[in-house]
Amino acid sequence: MNGKKSFSIWLVLSLFAAVCSAGEPAIQTLKAAAGAAYGEIPAPGPAARAAAKEDDSFPKPDAATLARLARRIPGLDTQNLRLVTFEDADATLGKAANAKDTYLDLFTAAYLRSGGGRQYYLPKDVLNRLGKKYAVEGLPVSGSTKDGKPFQMEDLVAGNGQVNFLYDLTGGFSFMEGKNEVKISEEGRVAYQIQGAGDFTVSGLSGCGCIAFLCGCAEVQRMTKTSASQMRVETSRGPQTEALLPIRLNK
Repeated sequence: MNGKKSFSIWLVLSLFAAVCSAGEPAIQTLKAAAGAAYGEIPAPGPAARAAAKEDDSFPKPDAATLARLARRIPGLDTQNLRLVTFEDADATLGKAANAKDTYLDLFTAAYLRSGGGRQYYLPKDVLNRLGKKYAVEGLPVSGSTKDGKPFQMEDLVAGNGQVNFLYDLTGGFSFMEGKNEVKISEEGRVAYQIQGAGDFTVSGLSGCGCIAFLCGCAEVQRMTKTSASQMRVETSRGPQTEALLPIRLNK
């Protein structure tokens, strides 16, 4: 929801690992970072383990919203979709910030991983308010495209093993983070498929960047938490270890 600069770093370092022939191979860097526990996923933080609020206390979105979401998210079970208010989302992020959880903990919490369970919907007004209050690494809630057109994350739907981020621009778009370009799919949708605690595959997200005279583009494919402060980011150009920052209040 914030932290756009760190996202660019993931892409650039992954490209660097793929195109540079000198230096230690990326896989050795990963093994050194993860040590003997390479491939193991640390347990989620305390806030991510907390039980979800009773489902019956969440209202259902209106019929028009349900129809629109069903058109954009293949296989969405609209009968089990519930609307999350700012107050409830704020309480969840507040606990996560206090527990020093990361966004990998937040988006792979046990109640979001379970199949056949509820899915939770956050509309853009809630996302905008959360984005102003909290720094959460990952995708931006709003911004400007490479050619100066505004974009907005309109919906976030999480649960039943996946997380979907839906933007208002559905023809595909890109935006700049410093000298690097981040691309969102033509559907205007980025999806996380939860593989386990602190681990999800990614679709609909890619980027391009340069280091010195070395340039290239890569698709982001997977993010896996390897320690309390690190994650493995896999791309079409190869893997790389990156820092994980906790969720925190904006200053």
